[in-house]
Amino acid sequence: MRKKIYALCAVLAAGCVFSGCVPTKGVSFEANPDFIASEGYNIDFVQLHNDAIESLMSVEDGQPYAYITAIDIDGNNDDKKVVISATGVEGIQEEDGIAFASAALRMVSDAAAMQDVKFKASSPSDFGDFYNTYAIEMNVVDETTGEQVYSLNVPAGGEIPITPDYETYVEDWKHELSVYLENAVVYGADGKVASEE
Repeated sequence: MRKKIYALCAVLAAGCVFSGCVPTKGVSFEANPDFIASEGYNIDFVQLHNDAIESLMSVEDGQPYAYITAIDIDGNNDDKKVVISATGVEGIQEEDGIAFASAALRMVSDAAAMQDVKFKASSPSDFGDFYNTYAIEMNVVDETTGEQVYSLNVPAGGEIPITPDYETYVEDWKHELSVYLENAVVYGADGKVASEE
């Protein structure tokens, strides 16, 4: 019985101690500003350019996009716009520009997500949410003729009219490459067939 009384007293004492810690009037708490997400966006476009191109080059060593000879990625935080300019080999076609655009937009979006956790990374089913905030201006031109073979201008939050699933393109490219290599014809210096695999 005495043990029960001691236990009850201990519980009541603890209740008094803890209730004494609760403020009875309004108290303001100052949050650490390091834990508050900034309302503004300040993308480092030099870093974005470097990270996106590094990611593109990591896809099969960049070989699926070997027809692209130059890439520049820039933008403006005030205008909330990203600008992607690419140059392709002579004879580049619109479908090449679209295949490249799909991968480039994904890589740019993911590079932005690495810089700012407020952005969601991309996936084969969507481009992430970077383009909900930043508009897209993209151009792909033929390096020989200067002709524009593909362009894309999408306002922030607008619908991007191409698939984000660049992985399917890469798999198709790998299949076509393997078929080509299996059926490759090797010519000798005299122009005659030296071997046929």
